[in-house]
Amino acid sequence: MEAFGATRMDTKQQPLYVIIYQELEQAIRNGELQPGNALPSQNELARIYDVSTMTTRRALSELERSGLITRIQGKGSFVNHLSREVEGFSRIGFLHHLTNETNNEGLFNPFYVNAIGGVTKGAERYGLQVSYQIVSDTYDRINIWDDTAWVLLDTSRDIVAKLKESNKPMVSIHSYYPDLDIPFVVSDDVAGGYEVTSHLLSLGHRRIGIFLPESLMNLPQEFSNRYQGYVSALKQHKVEIDATLIAERIEISVHDGYQAAIRMLESCDPPTAIFALTDMQALGVLRAAEELGIQVPDELSVAGYDDQIYARITEPALTTVKQDISAVGELAVEILVSGARTKERQNLMVSLKPELVVRDSTSSHTPKKRK
Repeated sequence: MEAFGATRMDTKQQPLYVIIYQELEQAIRNGELQPGNALPSQNELARIYDVSTMTTRRALSELERSGLITRIQGKGSFVNHLSREVEGFSRIGFLHHLTNETNNEGLFNPFYVNAIGGVTKGAERYGLQVSYQIVSDTYDRINIWDDTAWVLLDTSRDIVAKLKESNKPMVSIHSYYPDLDIPFVVSDDVAGGYEVTSHLLSLGHRRIGIFLPESLMNLPQEFSNRYQGYVSALKQHKVEIDATLIAERIEISVHDGYQAAIRMLESCDPPTAIFALTDMQALGVLRAAEELGIQVPDELSVAGYDDQIYARITEPALTTVKQDISAVGELAVEILVSGARTKERQNLMVSLKPELVVRDSTSSHTPKKRK
């Protein structure tokens, strides 16, 4: 560290914090300071450069803002992994396709918020900048930046094909483009659907209703996978699939979950458990059960999917499936970085298994005659 400060008198035209920043940046980028190394404290740097601690604090703040270091209160400043380890790109473009551009719902959907949070966190680990672009069904123009790798979220195939032609590294979250040979990262919704259904079966339920947001023939991939998990669990337990327990075209809303539950629970042979493919639908089921005087979980078990915040605080608290979407975003970055570093083709699909969260809305089935 004694070499630091040697050039400060030769560049008086620049602010002192800039000189310190540039010298430390060079030491980091040329490998003199390795990832994980501790930097001198701001007091030590003040002595080395013969400046005030306010100046060195500014220099360290700029290094942190650039993604070169991480500052931990009470411990010090540490060198991050750097984009110099990533050949071929210096930033990540996050491309998000909004299906409904009039209400901006997709921007605030927890899935998308957590996904971009994970991508940002993963990018910071390597000193990579993240730049965000939105496209929609009516506005599909994109900027194809130089030195950029791409993370795609629900992006239309035409746009993906255009990016593919530019020979940019890319990975998809959530959507699958097998003919374009693009790696993608998903939460394993088949496993999630299987875990929920197996849990209900283990509690003695054999009549398990399920709510689908579209028809069976037109289910989006994530919901189709959850349904496949449901079917697999039933078959494994030798329980026949009953078409009267499958409600199709139930919108992802509390209102539609409520209406579908009323219809199903008032049928001549109602279910003893309902698996709603989203927590919002499951909240509607809870409302319907309360209106009909059906006790949850004593007379009806209810399970959802996604582990939204309200699933934890409703009465009763909702059994559901937790997806670590932030981890999915981080893994997407790791796939881009490792692919650039090794120059080897990555596995086409990487799945992260979700976690079944058992709460008070499910219990053992004890047949009772309903009034």
